[in-house]
Amino acid sequence: AQCVMYRGPDAEHVGKEICFAFTEDEVRIVDVTDLANAVELASLDYGAVYYAHQGWINCEHTALFVDDELDEKQSGDSNTKTYVIDVRDLDDPRVLTVHESHLTSIDHNQYVCGAYLYQANYEAGLRILDVSRVFEDAATMREVAYFDTHPASTAASFNGAWNVYPFFDSGRVIVNAIGGGV
Repeated sequence: AQCVMYRGPDAEHVGKEICFAFTEDEVRIVDVTDLANAVELASLDYGAVYYAHQGWINCEHTALFVDDELDEKQSGDSNTKTYVIDVRDLDDPRVLTVHESHLTSIDHNQYVCGAYLYQANYEAGLRILDVSRVFEDAATMREVAYFDTHPASTAASFNGAWNVYPFFDSGRVIVNAIGGGV
């Protein structure tokens, strides 16, 4: 889950503590402002859900980027997919688009920092996508940089980049890889 003090466009929920939970078979949006009385605002089955694993909201709190850790292995389409959920209305989230990479790889963890989405995509390594215009034109979500942590191959398997951290004040980014270290 990712929990935030909500400051997005849904005026009903501004200032509340909102969690976006990835529960294997769906994405849930929960108001946890009062921990003793958490309120589920919405749940979303984004279509072909195989294992809703992790996601991150953009800085404006309008779009949620979701990875499904098993869709590349079980759907018959092994290209990396990122599900972009419109969360401008927390009570009614909707799939905005599905970004599909030209690479074959399983996505694992991703984080938004500024205008960029930093993805640890196992055998495809670290992938950095510009997500600054996702509502203007979802097709503009494009890769702007990468670092291959597993150059031996690119396949839908559990080798390579496991996590990424783009939040250092210096602007540096680290990625760790299974079998490769940091």
